[in-house]
Amino acid sequence: MIELAPSDRPRKVELIVLGRGLAPALIAARLAEAGRRVAWLVERPGLQTGRIQIAQGDAPLDAWLQEWQPGGGSSPAGEGWQLDLDMLLPALAAQVAAHDHCWATVGTWVRGISVIEQRVLGAIAEDSRYDAKRIVNAAEGPRYAAFARMLRHPESFRTDRRTPPLPASATPVEGAWQLSAEGDATTALTAALGLADHLVDR
Repeated sequence: MIELAPSDRPRKVELIVLGRGLAPALIAARLAEAGRRVAWLVERPGLQTGRIQIAQGDAPLDAWLQEWQPGGGSSPAGEGWQLDLDMLLPALAAQVAAHDHCWATVGTWVRGISVIEQRVLGAIAEDSRYDAKRIVNAAEGPRYAAFARMLRHPESFRTDRRTPPLPASATPVEGAWQLSAEGDATTALTAALGLADHLVDR
């Protein structure tokens, strides 16, 4: 596990973002910059790598991508953008973790459930202001949906438990924002940016 946040952070969590790709990274970074208490939990094998090509998006998305040109995270390519995930995602994780009220935790998944550092779980369980409905699930697959559902009941977490129970079949997470895995990367990032701006005001 890679813990990117210092251990002496206040144990407060307001929103949880699940997923290892660019969409959850964008959401977590925007929320952190806006002063929200956010934990970005990343499942094994960790952050995505490589380069991806996306089409030109709307003005807010293009403006966000332009911000990452100087550092090499994004570059114009034809009618769109080329994104370097090896640079962009670690930079976004560090950006989230740089805020006193946030965590960016790269964890490992054991039998479908993430092993997250104890202080992150402790923050979730101990914060009386935490609303378990405030979950953004951008991780794909029914097991990740099951984990997102379990996060709605943080009092049930015990870090000494090897295998938390999984339901026989996963169902959509009630009271959470579930990002669709359908569509191209431009559509996904546009939706993520819109959701992030929406959550900032909630």
